[in-house]
Amino acid sequence: MSIINNVANLLMTNPETRNSDQLLMTKYWEKFNGLSPYKAQVLYDFLNKKGVNPETIRRSRQLIQADGYCLPTNEIVTARRLKEKRINNIVKHGEI
Repeated sequence: MSIINNVANLLMTNPETRNSDQLLMTKYWEKFNGLSPYKAQVLYDFLNKKGVNPETIRRSRQLIQADGYCLPTNEIVTARRLKEKRINNIVKHGEI
């Protein structure tokens, strides 16, 4: 099953997840990643009361790097460029 199918399954079978992305994440981790109900509740409580949403952290990193600060290391940039070049060659030559 794809992630989209898994999320759709949760939204249909657990209507409360339609109102809370954090609850949706917790239920997802519990059902599809094997997190125990206790750990799922601890994680849910942490995210709701004390923690910062992981997506907020990711978006903050993205904004900082968009301004040219704290960019990825040269090793990562080189690997990404090589991957991009391979993909472009595949698309250019119609291999997909």
